[in-house]
Amino acid sequence: MGRKAQTVNLNIFLQGYHIGKYVKGPDGSTSFTYTQEWVNGGFAISQSLPLLTTPYKGEKARTYFENLLPDLSEVRESIAAKVNANSSEHFDLLMAIGHDCIGALVFSEQIDTKLFKDKPPEGQDLTNKDIGNIIRNLKSQPLGMGSELEDFRISLAGVQEKTALLFWKNKWQRPIGLTPTTHIIKPPMKFETGGLDMRTSVHNEYFCMKLCKEMGLNIADVDLENFDNELVLVVKRFDRIIKDGIIYRRAQEDMCQALGYFSSKKYQADGSPSVKDFASILQTSVNRQEDLELLFKSLVTFYLLGAIDGHAKNYSIEYVQEGHRLTQLYDILSIFPALDKKQISVGKYKMALSIGKSNHYKVKDIGRRHFLETAKQCFLSEDRANEIIDNLLETINNEVWNNINYSDLFDKSIKDKIVEGLKTMSKKL
Repeated sequence: MGRKAQTVNLNIFLQGYHIGKYVKGPDGSTSFTYTQEWVNGGFAISQSLPLLTTPYKGEKARTYFENLLPDLSEVRESIAAKVNANSSEHFDLLMAIGHDCIGALVFSEQIDTKLFKDKPPEGQDLTNKDIGNIIRNLKSQPLGMGSELEDFRISLAGVQEKTALLFWKNKWQRPIGLTPTTHIIKPPMKFETGGLDMRTSVHNEYFCMKLCKEMGLNIADVDLENFDNELVLVVKRFDRIIKDGIIYRRAQEDMCQALGYFSSKKYQADGSPSVKDFASILQTSVNRQEDLELLFKSLVTFYLLGAIDGHAKNYSIEYVQEGHRLTQLYDILSIFPALDKKQISVGKYKMALSIGKSNHYKVKDIGRRHFLETAKQCFLSEDRANEIIDNLLETINNEVWNNINYSDLFDKSIKDKIVEGLKTMSKKL
């Protein structure tokens, strides 16, 4: 006879505090419960998990925790095999490698809070060749897994191959123990047969992020780096704070987590939350007006840029002392280089979120009046919405991309293709 299944307790820590337990029962069911101490003096780790002493069971808890992991099942299976986890199910992966997740949570079977207090960072120095090898091996070693499996972390979700490293005292390092990573390293996307050729994604995302910042959006800091002939986009993590020689993790969650959806539903057309749902979360933001305007501005900008991947996992909120607020925006790429190669027609590409009261997704069907309808869902007046749109169009007329201090590694031919599409789209508004 096989061994009888046991109940497994996974303790959750946030900045050294024991905040709750995630439990897997003998039947495989999961539940999450806050500690009484955290209920008395802490804050909810998710808008979908208010502070209560009673357990959250089933999908209510699972949607939040599963969203901490990479989307692709094959990546999860590869990680599980590499670290000898019991399975590729989310609970078993969190138990095996959950000491550095997106945001601030740390998972451990141990319960000694002293082990999880924030400490000065420790890291192993990496050469350019070391980092180049990590990047080249991402297919066989997902998220940058090396031989030091005890120090592997899952501080990245999503579907793109990428890794995360520590940049400390002007050196790139592999973090040791519970030291957080500080930067995300993203190599070019691979070309899959039958899919879009996004091999210029590093240049594409670099330009889109820089341009969006020039257009007035709150954007994560990015740069281009070359590690042993491997060109990558380096993204500074906004869920990390450096203060007095210590790197602190900042609590955050994406809109799938905040609204209780699995990552498989991140696109609205697949049943994910809508702009109105996002706005309902931002209604109680500590930066309410600023965040609602940023949400609306991002929708218009993504439309102009052909940035069609602004789904529910690419909008997040972070938790600060006063409450929650919208994070910097991230993962912005344009479809225009693919249009230039005739890989997809203008009539076929769609936005991740619907625009207008009649839920328009196809870009060819969307105009200014549809954005004005969406502005109401963002609790903005028509006058304010028109002002935001006009200001964005003015940045295009002023050719603000000429203000960017480009990296010497940047391929400016990508800029030309995106700018051409941007100018074309601006005429539709």
